Amino acid sequence: MVFEAFPVDGLSTHQDVKVLHQKVDDLIQKQLSAVTASQTPPAPEFRVVNVMISFTLNILKTLVEGSKLYIDRFMMPLVRVVQRLSREMTATSAQVTRQVGVLPKALI
Repeated sequence: MVFEAFPVDGLSTHQDVKVLHQKVDDLIQKQLSAVTASQTPPAPEFRVVNVMISFTLNILKTLVEGSKLYIDRFMMPLVRVVQRLSREMTATSAQVTRQVGVLPKALI
């Protein structure tokens, strides 16, 4: 892989490789920002968000295999993604609990 052969901090890294590094960084930042963007409508569908998260995590997994420190620059956006996912899970769980709590009363 290019990122293993030409590390970001290499002194003899060619300009084209630096541009590639920057484009990949921008892509990851863009994907993570889109996932954590405002939750107001029109929010992306859950399937779209799941694909975006999966895509970004797979790229990061591949890049981190070559350099463990690579993920450090994306730590805060990743924490925001996890926060969003936990909020959505909590909201969904609360909604299901309310619905289940209402059903038995309606049957009585």
